[in-house]
Amino acid sequence: MTALSLKTDQSLNEAAVDSLLRQAGRDSDRMTVSLCAAGGNNRIFEIGLPGERLVVKHYARRSTVGRDRMLSEWAFLKFAEAAGLSCTPRALAIDLDADLALYEFVDGTKCHAKDISDGAIDKVAAFVRGLNSPQARQLGASLPEASETSFSISGHLAITETRLARLTSACDEDNDGALARSVSRLDATFERLRNILIRDCERSGLDVESKLALTERVISPSDLGFHNLLVRPDGEFVFVDFEYAGWDDPAKLVADFFLQPAVPVSAVHRDAFVRYALPELSDAGHRRL
Repeated sequence: MTALSLKTDQSLNEAAVDSLLRQAGRDSDRMTVSLCAAGGNNRIFEIGLPGERLVVKHYARRSTVGRDRMLSEWAFLKFAEAAGLSCTPRALAIDLDADLALYEFVDGTKCHAKDISDGAIDKVAAFVRGLNSPQARQLGASLPEASETSFSISGHLAITETRLARLTSACDEDNDGALARSVSRLDATFERLRNILIRDCERSGLDVESKLALTERVISPSDLGFHNLLVRPDGEFVFVDFEYAGWDDPAKLVADFFLQPAVPVSAVHRDAFVRYALPELSDAGHRRL
């Protein structure tokens, strides 16, 4: 096996890329390759062909919770295409052995906080609405659960407790104690909020152990936010990064969007977003929203 030569120390298996292109009906002659991005989870390469650009994504297949990111993203993109959504990249070919997938190249720019407007939020809401149309929900019945989700309030609390435990473990390597002090404050805050939540649930008659019915769950990109979309030259949005997508608690979907730290969205838009993105749940007076 040979590797494609790049301008960096990264490389791609030439035979595997050639196979992907053949699957997609493309010829690898006169192909160019450049590294677009590299992180802890994957590497993204731009493939240049005569008259066309494509993207190859090389995945670290398993996360710390055993999630297969590549298959999760591939399944979600094929589902979105079958549901008739045009605001996600087309998934063209996949190689399970090489941990590679070939996608449409999106000619777009990143979105920043200054770009957020009522119209932009409406476009995100329309995407979520499209994912959860009656037809789409049927097509997506076999999608996995979204990453780190739960369908009960107690389950969400347990996930948060697990994350706090990881931070506590990291304090063992904290030389000056600053992290330990921060984690201690965070732990105290969580405990206070947890008690308030349980008390309010009791007052409202909500069972923290009760799980959402299938009809109350939603199909979610999971990591929903303006940080995970590209704006085409014509102003249309293309949503990317679905490694953690799947069936989710609608409250978590809303929290993912409004509490995203990279490109935060003001909570003043929350009610309008919920009404437009999840009209059936909103009209039904979903008590968790």
